Amino acid sequence: MFRTIFAAVAAFFIASTAHADQANTQYIETQIGSTVRADSGRDNSGVVGITVGKDLGDIRVSLAGVRNSSGDATTLGEVELDALVGGAYYDINTNSKFTPFVGVNAGYGWADGAGVVSANDSGIVYGASLGVGYKVTDTIDLVTSYQYLTSNTITVTNSSGNEDWDSQAVTAGVRFRF
Repeated sequence: MFRTIFAAVAAFFIASTAHADQANTQYIETQIGSTVRADSGRDNSGVVGITVGKDLGDIRVSLAGVRNSSGDATTLGEVELDALVGGAYYDINTNSKFTPFVGVNAGYGWADGAGVVSANDSGIVYGASLGVGYKVTDTIDLVTSYQYLTSNTITVTNSSGNEDWDSQAVTAGVRFRF
C-alpha cells in the first residue's frame, strides 16, 4: 500500500505544477465503500482509496491508490489487492449541483493473502465506473460511485476453484478542489 500512496502523491505534485494558473481544476478525492458482489464463497470486502486528479472541463483525469480487502470471515483466506489506477471520466453537465459521470480505469495491482493462488501475485487491472457528484461548495463535492475492476492475470480461490480477481463496489467520498 505504501508504494501506491507514494506514487499517487508524486503524481499529484507533478500534475499540480503543470497548470497552476487555473483555479480549482486539481482535486484530491477520498473513497470508502464495500463490494456489492463478492467472489463465490467470500464475504463482501472493504474498499478504500485516495485519488489525485485534474478537471479539464467535461473530462477529468486521475490517478488513484485503491485497496480491496476480502475473505476475512471465510475459510478461503483473505485477499488484499492494492492497485495504482489511472482513470478518465466524462462529467455530464446537468446545470445543477448534481453531476453524473462515467469513466474507465486501468492500472497495475498487487495481491497477496491466503486466498491468492500465487503468493504476491500482480498484474494489469482495468474496469469502469459511474456515479454522481453533489457540489456542496465551489471546492467541495460529495461523491458516490459504482466501480468495477478486474484482472485476468491475478488469480484467487473461491468455493468452485480458481478464478480471475474482480471487484464490484459502491463507494462514497469527498472531492476537494483547489
